[in-house]
Amino acid sequence: MSRRRNRQRMVILYLACIIVACCALYSNTFKNSFIYDDTDFFSENYSVRNIANAYKLFTPEWKTFSNEPRYRPVSVLPLFVYYNLFETNQVYTRAVNLVFHICAAGLVFFVFLNLEVTPVVAFFTALLFAIHPVNTEVNNIITFNDDVIAGILIMASLLVLLNGRKAVKSFVMTVSISLLFIIAFFAKESAIVLPLLLFVVEFFWYEKKVKSYTLYITLSIIAVVLLILKFTVLRHPYENSVVPFPSNVLESIYITAGSLKELLFTVLNPFADLSLAHTLPVVGNTWMAGIIIAVGAGILGLLWYSYTNHRKILGWVLFSLIAFIPALYAILLTRMVSERFMYVSGVGICFLIVYFTDQLVNYFSKNGVYRSIVLALICVVFTARAYTRNMEYGVIPSRFWEIEAVKASKSSMPHCQLAEFYLKKNDYPKVVEYLKKAAEITPGAVDVYVILAHTKILTGDNRDLAYILDCIQRDMPVNAKAYYLRGLAYEKSGNSDKAVVEYEHALKYRSSYHLPLYALGRIYKSRRDVVSARKVYDRILALDPVNIDAGEIIK
Repeated sequence: MSRRRNRQRMVILYLACIIVACCALYSNTFKNSFIYDDTDFFSENYSVRNIANAYKLFTPEWKTFSNEPRYRPVSVLPLFVYYNLFETNQVYTRAVNLVFHICAAGLVFFVFLNLEVTPVVAFFTALLFAIHPVNTEVNNIITFNDDVIAGILIMASLLVLLNGRKAVKSFVMTVSISLLFIIAFFAKESAIVLPLLLFVVEFFWYEKKVKSYTLYITLSIIAVVLLILKFTVLRHPYENSVVPFPSNVLESIYITAGSLKELLFTVLNPFADLSLAHTLPVVGNTWMAGIIIAVGAGILGLLWYSYTNHRKILGWVLFSLIAFIPALYAILLTRMVSERFMYVSGVGICFLIVYFTDQLVNYFSKNGVYRSIVLALICVVFTARAYTRNMEYGVIPSRFWEIEAVKASKSSMPHCQLAEFYLKKNDYPKVVEYLKKAAEITPGAVDVYVILAHTKILTGDNRDLAYILDCIQRDMPVNAKAYYLRGLAYEKSGNSDKAVVEYEHALKYRSSYHLPLYALGRIYKSRRDVVSARKVYDRILALDPVNIDAGEIIK
């Protein structure tokens, strides 16, 4: 009895340490400005301002209403709650986001406890995962909560599986994991690999097999159904205009190898150069692809050797690789690796870091205190890097993107973000300066065209404007902003009739887009069309019931 009580106290103490470490580390993020996707999908997103509209996420209307170009209702719903409880208060929204991350770390701890590793290894694995610099991205950008929520549900599924093996309640286990799988998929599609993750952990960790055929057959059927839905009725029109996969096989191999290198180096190295825009170069030489294939063959040989000698370790290596597979889909499209892609993969790698460190110290000394001290020092080093990364997010947005532009010299994204920042400040020379840099890095990028068109309209420069707008609509036919900009150009030139048509087109593709609504309100007010102005006013209030500016339309 006393042993059980001591174990409970130990678990509570370890969990308290994880919570304190997370709160201490991320306390300097709470007042950071909203940047990147947080502005587009939260602070300036009218689709999440009225919680009464949340039901639209579960109707066909989500394709034109939601700002999210992929069907992820489970991760979008918290944004409704955030705004309706806290509006755009960074402190509260990031505090709730941190609670999600702490929950994920706590589940990682319980998973490894159930795998019957030593409590010290389980604790330091969860702690390293909680404070790892790679996870600063999901804690600083609240709209990246999809990775965290999917991670929570994947860890919860693994915990149910491990407990189900002990209790042998196959039906309850199958139903529970199936529900968690479906919810996780609708948080983020990367959860589609959940059945494989469960299988590798169970197969490689336990020599005694439990007949889980029903579970895996059920999950496989669910996975097939979800994939069919994803690529048919739940496919957003935006996804049809995304750049296709590389046609060159060598390029695909090179990008895949570069992605795995980023995964390993970024998670293993506490001093890794973290950035929102890790860019992968295109393969230029066939000999490079040959080297990659040779290295890959060597790794496969090492894994086979590990299978016969270190079966359990191989399971977690495969866990990390499988968890990273869905990220390759996005990487092959964008040539960019985001830190948040490594959220679930990082669990396996954090365990391997802790496990091998524990074994190495144990080789020289059997004293458990030394092992704890070494593991604690490793966590301190990773924490220090995470803290400095949080400070980078804390600078003013323009300074942050200047830092990112230096780090990600082969990505146009930071330059586009800077151009957009200065566009809001009406600093047009700066806008042109950064657009030129972005265009040099990625010629023909849609983001460059969009910002350039907006700048030309605001400055009254109509040279090549029609051509630029045509290029945007050619590359992204469902881009509501392109129609808005075309309408703005007509409005500035005095052709309000054509402006109204273009603004309505923009609202057809995104009904929650507030800028065309305000523009329509301006036009109807200038025409003294009270009925039409009132309709626009009602549409704005339906999106944002406490909107003060909307009243100007009907004055």
